Amino acid sequence: MTDTTIKDILLNFIFPRRCVSCGKLAAYFCSICSPMIRTIGLTICPVCTKPSPFGYTHPRCKTKYSLDGLTSVFRYTGPIQKSIKMLKYRRVTDLVPELSKLIIARIEPFPQYAFHKFLKVKPVVIPIPLHWWRKRGRWFNQSELIAEELAKDWNLEVRNNLLQRKKLTNSQAGLKKDERKANIKDAFEVSSVFDLPLTVDHVILFDDVWTTGSTMREAGNVLKRAGVTKVWALTIAR
Repeated sequence: MTDTTIKDILLNFIFPRRCVSCGKLAAYFCSICSPMIRTIGLTICPVCTKPSPFGYTHPRCKTKYSLDGLTSVFRYTGPIQKSIKMLKYRRVTDLVPELSKLIIARIEPFPQYAFHKFLKVKPVVIPIPLHWWRKRGRWFNQSELIAEELAKDWNLEVRNNLLQRKKLTNSQAGLKKDERKANIKDAFEVSSVFDLPLTVDHVILFDDVWTTGSTMREAGNVLKRAGVTKVWALTIAR
């Protein structure tokens, strides 16, 4: 028995896991509530958000600085929505490996997905950064933690310090589409420790939830202008 296993057993004894949905003692996703997890069936273009095969950006929507595709794994509802909120606002970081396993288990059986093809070129994983002030208050960046778990499984490099949030924006929650776009405008920059143009060719840009896409599009724009060739957006939910 490893030290990690012993630690997990002790923590589960002191702080027993409850289902995020029904509260039943057992696991974060119990056997009754797990079937309520809904996967995304209809993939969309990350620019116009209309249906698109495998999440590719439509040729007519594509620009030099646009995202190249989008993969959102689950619907933002039920146990997935509750687990993301628990992780972000109640600091239940035990959910990080659980959510990562769910994402991987959903993606792996479909090698025909465009996202699988993107993985083969060994992209760098970059999580959407928090402003340092907001990260200080939350203690961690949930997207960063999950990105690290995913990258470990996919044998990819993570660069948490490449993209920075230079502007402390208002929360995007509750804002309308145009307000979100204005709020996030010029919020990101490439860290000054990296020479431009960047030598990174392919990037998986990771965040927890895709709502209108304003945050991901703005971050992708900054990366492309800095020299990145391809940027594929990946989120837990939409």
